[in-house]
Amino acid sequence: MNEASSNKLFQRFMTIRSHLNEKNFKFAVKIVLGLVFIVSGISKLFAHDLLIIQLEGFKFLNPVVIEIIAYSLIIFEMILGALILLKTNRKVLFIAVGTLTVFSLFLTYKIITHDQSLCGCFGNFILASNHQELTQDLVLLLGAVYLT
Repeated sequence: MNEASSNKLFQRFMTIRSHLNEKNFKFAVKIVLGLVFIVSGISKLFAHDLLIIQLEGFKFLNPVVIEIIAYSLIIFEMILGALILLKTNRKVLFIAVGTLTVFSLFLTYKIITHDQSLCGCFGNFILASNHQELTQDLVLLLGAVYLT
């Protein structure tokens, strides 16, 4: 993503924010952020094979460990989404920021290395390119940082 598209994305974010009052905007961001984590976890549950394929790219991981990491990530995302919706405090939001940062770095690595395989971020529910997923993660990261 280049600087011009980042600025355009930020301007859109601020335009939407200006149309809502502060409390309603924070509530909307919280709902979207929580639901995205929950939907992502659920969609990975039904297509966990895509996630496992991505984890198999890390050659040093044992197949049993890959399965454990895959299911742990699915559960973690669903719990994090529920916590964001139910009990938004700074600790939960910092965890969301850290998670989205790790996801963004992973996608950035895939883009830099020209890895065209799907990340499986939403299982088979939403099939998007790595650039599109990175843009989505950066928007969510911006929202999570805003909430903190």
